[in-house]
Amino acid sequence: MIASAVSAFGTGTEITNVRAVPEKNEVRIEIELTTQVTPTIKVVGNPCRFIIDFPNVSFKEPPRPMRVNKNGVNEVRVSENHGNPLSTRLIVGIDSVRPFGTRNLGKQVCTEHSSASIDSGSNRRPSKFAECGRNE
Repeated sequence: MIASAVSAFGTGTEITNVRAVPEKNEVRIEIELTTQVTPTIKVVGNPCRFIIDFPNVSFKEPPRPMRVNKNGVNEVRVSENHGNPLSTRLIVGIDSVRPFGTRNLGKQVCTEHSSASIDSGSNRRPSKFAECGRNE
């Protein structure tokens, strides 16, 4: 199953596609943009969420939540802040503390969320750890 949300092309930098791709032991979130952008990433708790902020980026289509419910990822939501400056936020709902990795591949940003909890002794070495309640 691949959940997807696509926007119309317009002026300025836009998120054109967001996909949640469940794989064997992880969920990969793929975010496609019209130009390269470096997002800011943080993890917060209550409820546990992985947040990716894209400054000066829009998402034209009305955002719809993508239910994932696989490998510890509950859903992916997109929201826009129409203030000044404009920004778009991706919120990945996760069920517990999990390892994750992030890659910026030009016009695509990918995050990988492991199904293993940090306490389970996973030997995977992600670039960061998703820890609920602690901001990175």
